[in-house]
Amino acid sequence: VDCADRADTLFGVCRGLRVCVPDGTTFLDTVRDFIPNIHVFGVPSAEVGVEYISGRCNVVAGVGFALHDFNLFLESVRPSMNYTLPFGFGKYKFSKITLSIATRDDDPEWTDFVKYVFLSLLSAEEHNITKSNAETIGKTSLFGPSYENMFVNAIGEVGNYKDIYDRDKGQINIARVGMNELNDGSSGLLYAFPFGPLVDSVGTDPDVGSQIDTIKKRGFLRCGTASTNNDVWQGMDTSYCNAAAAGLFDANITSRIMFMNYTTIQEGFKALANNEVDVLGGVPVTMEADVLEPTTGIGYTFSKLYFYGKDKPNQVRGDCVAMATRQDDSQWSSFIYWIVGCTIFAEEYEMTQRRSNELPAVKLFGSEYEDMFRRAISAEGNYAEIYNKNVAATVPREGRNLLNLNPSGPQHFTLGIDLSEKNAVV
Repeated sequence: VDCADRADTLFGVCRGLRVCVPDGTTFLDTVRDFIPNIHVFGVPSAEVGVEYISGRCNVVAGVGFALHDFNLFLESVRPSMNYTLPFGFGKYKFSKITLSIATRDDDPEWTDFVKYVFLSLLSAEEHNITKSNAETIGKTSLFGPSYENMFVNAIGEVGNYKDIYDRDKGQINIARVGMNELNDGSSGLLYAFPFGPLVDSVGTDPDVGSQIDTIKKRGFLRCGTASTNNDVWQGMDTSYCNAAAAGLFDANITSRIMFMNYTTIQEGFKALANNEVDVLGGVPVTMEADVLEPTTGIGYTFSKLYFYGKDKPNQVRGDCVAMATRQDDSQWSSFIYWIVGCTIFAEEYEMTQRRSNELPAVKLFGSEYEDMFRRAISAEGNYAEIYNKNVAATVPREGRNLLNLNPSGPQHFTLGIDLSEKNAVV
């Protein structure tokens, strides 16, 4: 397994590496990207165990839950194999598969609607609300009076997330473990979602007049911050503003960013709505701010969360903080989202500020931004470096602010949408 982790087929015992992979799966191509083809064998899924026991292969590659079941199988046949040493799992993940619902990026209200219906399934499970008591779910006015019972109707029709999973798992044959469970705050939520085949993916240059084009022509990024001295995440917003500026220009950002600090989040939202700033950092994410922020009367798009506050009594969520952009330019919102995301990716793959050149090139925002990840990490470092220099002295890193890997823990999180009381969401 250690040889496979290092993709080593040249030295010592590693020259005998033989990896079996279920045939007809994407894992076969993925493994062959890392390990020479002559060391990789595609075999029918039902025959993987037989091939391993026969000695045709000494490593098996596949999705995590399948390997867990395979390990149980090996333990059951251990006596017949005359093998006494423990079976081991690899340290690294060579691929990730995460499933979601997709919408187009031209209708943010519909995207929010779909997102919060899904999150309501998780929140209903958390509060033991099912089809039988769906009427106890809180109403919402954020999508207008016609949809105030959207959560009641959704849960009343299909139940909560656990109900759906239990009902369908017989068809998909996947035990609910790891990332498919609800996160209770005791384990990490920082997860680097797959980048996809960046080498072959080339996007179009930003349109003339777009947010990215406007910032480039202006020559600097205008970044608002809404953190106060009482906010424990203070400083992380500045680091992520710097990372965004570096991604747009270069790692030397001295003259490439203008900061504007606001004493309240409402003032920050007003500045963002009026196009006085390009992005707003240090924003506690709520459903209300996402869909229909009351001060400005519009919704906003948020980056990946970069700080999770501790839960408060009675299952009340602590502040969950992100960068915010307006919803009128999805390319710019995506740019900010992946700038934050690349810092988590960099930590997971042990790419520090000094090793920023190891980050992948990305051409999805046009050829001019091919080095956006490398420049961002060169300027501010990976997530651990950002956290340590800004927050760790006052808030030790633990719980949801940790990486979720090796082994992966619960990843489902409700963002504090409390549907257990009438009109809890307004």
